[in-house]
Amino acid sequence: MDLTQMLPFEKNRYYPGKMLTTPDFKAEQAYLEYRRRFFNQMVLGSGILCGLNVFNLDGLSVLVESGAAVDPLGREIVIGESAVKKLSAVEGYREDADVLSLCLRYREEEIKPVYVVNRKEGRDEYENNRIAETYELFLMDARAEGREFRLDSEFFVETEIFRNKDYRLSFKIPANVCRGRKIKFCVEAEQLSSVKKGLDFSLELQFPAFRTLDGSRGMKIGENMAAPGRGGHRTYEYWLYAEDTSLKESSILVKCGKRKETEVKVFLTDEEPDSLIFRSLGRTSLELRAGETRNDYVRLARLYMGHTKSACVLDHVGQEERTYLAVPADEARRAKYRAFYGDGTWVESSQETQPGTLAAEALPPSGTLTAVKESRPPKIPEAAAYAGTKPDSAGPEQEEVGEQEKQEEPGGQGAVQKQAGERTGVAGIRAVASGTLEIPLPEKLRKGGICLSEEIFHGLGRGKVHVLVGINEPDDAAGANKKGRSIVYGETGLFRREIPGTTSVKTAVRVWEDRGCFQVAVKLVGQQNTVLLSADWTAVMLDEEESHGKRKAEKEGEQARIVPKEVTAELKPGQKYFFEVKFENMEPCRLRYELPEERSGRIDEDGVYTAPLRRGVYEIRIYCEEQPDICTYTYAVVGG
Repeated sequence: MDLTQMLPFEKNRYYPGKMLTTPDFKAEQAYLEYRRRFFNQMVLGSGILCGLNVFNLDGLSVLVESGAAVDPLGREIVIGESAVKKLSAVEGYREDADVLSLCLRYREEEIKPVYVVNRKEGRDEYENNRIAETYELFLMDARAEGREFRLDSEFFVETEIFRNKDYRLSFKIPANVCRGRKIKFCVEAEQLSSVKKGLDFSLELQFPAFRTLDGSRGMKIGENMAAPGRGGHRTYEYWLYAEDTSLKESSILVKCGKRKETEVKVFLTDEEPDSLIFRSLGRTSLELRAGETRNDYVRLARLYMGHTKSACVLDHVGQEERTYLAVPADEARRAKYRAFYGDGTWVESSQETQPGTLAAEALPPSGTLTAVKESRPPKIPEAAAYAGTKPDSAGPEQEEVGEQEKQEEPGGQGAVQKQAGERTGVAGIRAVASGTLEIPLPEKLRKGGICLSEEIFHGLGRGKVHVLVGINEPDDAAGANKKGRSIVYGETGLFRREIPGTTSVKTAVRVWEDRGCFQVAVKLVGQQNTVLLSADWTAVMLDEEESHGKRKAEKEGEQARIVPKEVTAELKPGQKYFFEVKFENMEPCRLRYELPEERSGRIDEDGVYTAPLRRGVYEIRIYCEEQPDICTYTYAVVGG
């Protein structure tokens, strides 16, 4: 039942001699229920009171912890004991969905049947004597569910600035702006169709009563948005500063591409933000609140599904849809926790304030980063011991490390036996890596049959890499080859007279530039003489500007980059370490960390690296999340 069905409140009037019938008792219950739900709607809102966490058990089932919530209609929902649910048995489950929303809904259930004493003819002999307030879980396609309508027009000005059959673009800003304060505006993009093509848009804004961080009264915005799916949304946030002017209202002109400018009018006030917000929310009438569309459920989590040829399994659980209610009973505890957090924005030492000080009124950084080529530290001498190889002048300790790694490397399909991630200083070549691999062949492989190796990480990072693969001659052909051991590139069958024991195959290489790995395919074109092919590979990353003689001298400080404070770190096996970087000519941003090679330790999302148990030199790639081209490399020297 919604808000309008609750009003007006009606309760029984008792008087001597009144005959109480079933409608009277129902009215008594409805009066108490409606007042409680009305109070929940007005004071608490809707969301989770406590618990109700969702966990992935085995890819097919989820665990929902016990807890309590209030739905948008003001009804309390309680799960008294943790429940395990199989996804395929939950209402709304779809195997073809990529993202599902797990939702909780209030439900009533009649229980405890009793015999009806004064049963009339045609009525049931038994009636349920109680109504149990329980719950039900169901699933929704997250990309297809609609949005709730909230009456924000009293507080926000929202204007549509662009629309076609695939996308809708809108501009949103508070209707009343406090003079002398920071103010945020949003550009919201919504996908209206199922097209897979993203949206590129550019906006030009002019605002007489506002300025940006650099003092300008205009701003240009350009965004490249990937398609979020039908019904999907993306919100882009920007900040301005409202000048302390005598104007009572002002305009913001928004131009999208070649379209006509859209004028957005806002009012200027001297009122403080808290007072303005309380007044704006408090003056909303019940009739306006009743116009809001309300769902009858509470979202608990998003379930991200993974699909294979034969099954659909749960990949991971996302908690971004959870809404928690601020319960007054927990205010003392919240205040205790809040005392450990400061206010304002941290100011770097490059600004006028001292390091470690807070600037409460500092404007958030604006603008976007400009991607530049990656900055890679010079080759380190210890890199020769990287991944089990050793330098020519290696001592006894280095030889022992190399032998230990060779013994630990597993065999099997596509296993990398040795990998050398050496960097070169040759003009036109940025980096070179090499190694060996083995590809198992079925015992009776038919002519024309194709076998694939596993994905092999070359260790050069992302970018354009050329990979060359050659088949090693078989051991039993060493006597026939008088000129020494050889490697065949291309079709091995052309050398069958000189290398009688060879298996005639053709080779091909598939390179994933964005993942930093490759895969080798072999096709049997002649006689099969082995069940295990051994091959050498060499990966080369070219510097396109150097290879064409187009490298230009760049002045120091003109390009944005990240630089490690320590290029190498000597660690013990199993030791943890954090590789810190410096941001040059750019604002600090979120970083990502990755290990280009397998079995080179572990690194967490926050950049804490755990060294492997075996000794060697291992590479860590650090790059900006929004601009992957801005990256750098560090090295961990494990075991001395």
